[in-house]
Amino acid sequence: MRLPLRSGATADFADVAGLRAAGYEIPNAAQVSNVVRGAERQTFDAVLGGWVLSDNESRRFDALALIDEYRIRRALPALEELRRRLDQSPAPGAPFEKAQVDRIIASLA
Repeated sequence: MRLPLRSGATADFADVAGLRAAGYEIPNAAQVSNVVRGAERQTFDAVLGGWVLSDNESRRFDALALIDEYRIRRALPALEELRRRLDQSPAPGAPFEKAQVDRIIASLA
């Protein structure tokens, strides 16, 4: 799936995090939602589900923001798995991230 960048170029959805890290401007959530339709939406939702379970905290943050903003109910199984992982995580930020995940799950239910 290709996404338009503000510069007019395009990028694979999976490369967005790398582009951000390299300092490129990426589309905001509203622009992404407007681009992703139909069958590509299923792919988009599946990629976000994968990002939710990523070890990369920034990637999870991006996924959670998009899931919350666009009410992506297909992500519920991944959110529930993340909640289980965060329950067992010794990371200092785990309780805060779990609270965010709980709020998103409640809003989608």
